[in-house]
Amino acid sequence: WDARVARAADALRATSPGLVLSDVPYLPLAAAAELGIPAVGFCSLNWADVYAHYLAARPEAGDTIAQIRAAYAAATAFVVPAPGMPMPWLETVRNVGPCAARGVDRRDELAGRCGAAPGDRLVMVAVGGLPWQAGYADWPVTPGFRWIVQGGEAPGRRDMMRLSDAGMPAIDVIASVDAVVGKLGYSLPVEAACHGKPMLYVPRPDWPETPYVSAWMESHAAAAGICVESLRDGGFVGALETLLAMPRRAPVDATGAGETADMILDLLQ
Repeated sequence: WDARVARAADALRATSPGLVLSDVPYLPLAAAAELGIPAVGFCSLNWADVYAHYLAARPEAGDTIAQIRAAYAAATAFVVPAPGMPMPWLETVRNVGPCAARGVDRRDELAGRCGAAPGDRLVMVAVGGLPWQAGYADWPVTPGFRWIVQGGEAPGRRDMMRLSDAGMPAIDVIASVDAVVGKLGYSLPVEAACHGKPMLYVPRPDWPETPYVSAWMESHAAAAGICVESLRDGGFVGALETLLAMPRRAPVDATGAGETADMILDLLQ
């Protein structure tokens, strides 16, 4: 570890940065501390807590966790965008609002490309990373729905279009659809909430960030969890119709990037 920190410090010394921003490896933060360079960690999670969640029983875990925590604690600040994991052991935490890209509503263009009729619901389905081979062809045909799907085999259905055929960035698709279906990570749920879009999500029960993202979504968006089996056979459509019938939630203001940039500018000055 000491040799790795020394090598990283040599690399920093050669470039003479005014500040190090880490999302969110801890080695660069330890190296910056060695050289007295201001440094900022930036993430909704940290690897000390992730390591502890999975590997706390390992004999070397205590030393490893202490080492990682010390590297994070050496940073000038650790910025946590909402929704983030709590980090009570880290005194330098600064909480900011959510971080999300903003898309352009191109609904008419998207509806035309996927052959939607007036009044059809457009739903983006993004299932990358789930332990499931997408079987879109087995979903029941549901009148009034058009699906823009990512991941899995080509659906080969008139009511479905691959996301890659939408002719626009995924963030514009999110801005243009009526609802989103996907897994519970950070980016997709937060982007849905920041566009005011309802979302059905498949939880990741083994991932330590899950309860915090889930609680935030259900407080800030029209959102509900579904099981992966429901996604596999298309049985989630009833839950989606219920979600779409709920009052629309106002888009969440994605203030985190601006708040973080202001903080970094203050540090540089």
